[in-house]
Amino acid sequence: MTSAGKNFKILRRRCERIARRLPLPRPYDTRRLCALLAAERGRPIRLLELPGEDEMFGAWLATDDADLIFYKPETTPPHQDHIILHELSHVICGHQTAAAPQDQRHLIFPSLSPELVRSMLRRSTYWSEEEQEAELLASLIWLRSCKESGAGATGASTVRRVDAMLAWSKDNAVACDPARLG
Repeated sequence: MTSAGKNFKILRRRCERIARRLPLPRPYDTRRLCALLAAERGRPIRLLELPGEDEMFGAWLATDDADLIFYKPETTPPHQDHIILHELSHVICGHQTAAAPQDQRHLIFPSLSPELVRSMLRRSTYWSEEEQEAELLASLIWLRSCKESGAGATGASTVRRVDAMLAWSKDNAVACDPARLG
């Protein structure tokens, strides 16, 4: 198995442990999950539409008082849920931005005071470990919610396909190398 394959296997196991421990609402609703986690953490999570016309689909901005999760309103409801889950996964995993948040906040919110922003992450690439972890955890949360909701025949088929896609074994271990993607 390649080094990338081993790293992904470790990452997947970590994400599976986190996803198993989450208190999923019944019936499942992404916005209710955010409310449950906010209550559990004792810190508000606010879901807000992402302003602007750029290519960014989501962002997480942490202030001293709350976590703000932004999503693109022009996408489909399932895509909005995935964007929210991706950004929520950054919150759950405790990811931190590499650059100073004050240096990034002007990209979305030019009038926002730098003193208010404690941390900010926005999707720009999927090659960092934090982005891969957030994307994988978001997918595993969605997968668990589908399995536990008793999805019908079509839903069960989709769940099996996603589960197979996320499966990782020695037989299908391939390095995630940007150079190999063309």
